[in-house]
Amino acid sequence: MSGGPRSSPKRGTQFNTGRKNDSVPESIKQLNATIMRLSESIKHLKDVNEDLRRRYDNQKKFISIAAHELRSPITPILATLEFIEYEFEEGKKTDIMLNKEFFDTLVRNTNRLEKEPLIL
Repeated sequence: MSGGPRSSPKRGTQFNTGRKNDSVPESIKQLNATIMRLSESIKHLKDVNEDLRRRYDNQKKFISIAAHELRSPITPILATLEFIEYEFEEGKKTDIMLNKEFFDTLVRNTNRLEKEPLIL
């Protein structure tokens, strides 16, 4: 590095780009090509970001629907089991009579969890 004053290139002169015979028009052409590539890259990144946003929204919807679909058969099962638990605790019983309707609810909703695939 020299300690002398720096001189700026004059118009119409050639720039030292490390290559011989590079002219200003060639440098401008290369710069424009680089700008075009950058513009294309930016557009591509914007498209990819939009796609990722769309996929993320779909993922959130899927999780919401899956949670609802799992709650649907579980809620009546839990309600029936809580009723049975209440019968044991209130009556201080070791055996209780189970209503056929309650039993059918347990079986039906348990089968839904086992047999029905989670289709969204």
